[in-house]
Amino acid sequence: MKYYSLKNTKISLTFSEALKKGLSEDKGLFFPRTIPTLPKSFFQKIIKMSINDIALEIIKPYIGESIDENTLLREKSQHLDNLDLRIRQQKKLLISNNKNKLERLSDNLNNNNPISRLDFMNDKVNSLFNSLNREMNQKIQFNNSLLAKLYKNIEILNPLSILDRGYAIVMNKKGEAIKSTKKVAKGEKLKARLSDGLMDIEGLQAVALMDAAIEQAYRAVRELPR
Repeated sequence: MKYYSLKNTKISLTFSEALKKGLSEDKGLFFPRTIPTLPKSFFQKIIKMSINDIALEIIKPYIGESIDENTLLREKSQHLDNLDLRIRQQKKLLISNNKNKLERLSDNLNNNNPISRLDFMNDKVNSLFNSLNREMNQKIQFNNSLLAKLYKNIEILNPLSILDRGYAIVMNKKGEAIKSTKKVAKGEKLKARLSDGLMDIEGLQAVALMDAAIEQAYRAVRELPR
């Protein structure tokens, strides 16, 4: 098979010469002088032929004796192998990308799923309820402890508690509590309030009882928690 330049038909080169030059000196493209016609037998057996065999049968009339069939077949086979490798790599990359996309879509679907959102809100409400319950229990325990301390202080300061410890409240005839010995006249009739009732006393007895009551009150104050 001879090739000529589209700009100069007088140029005549073999396939290998045209292939090496690429373009003729006049920058014209090389074109075959004749277009081969494939035999009918080729089309009858094309279904059973491999891609390599088909490519070889088609290009063989154009290269003539420039390249032997084995060399051409190896080149075509290498080219197809490279093409197959690229296809496999692209297929693997495409599958990986689609897999990642599906995983993201699945995550988005799970996050936006009403059931999942309800479960999330339910867990959040339960967590808040448990937290509130703990805080309320701590507050109740604190208040109970505070009430216990206040109750103890009230018990200490309660006049009846002082009476239960063996002391008395001295009162005049009007029922008024006497807070100072200066207000007690010698021989004055007074009453002493004890834990189990009243009794009549005179002035000197009242002074002794008042001193004891004052001392007891001081002790009660000193016993209060700081």
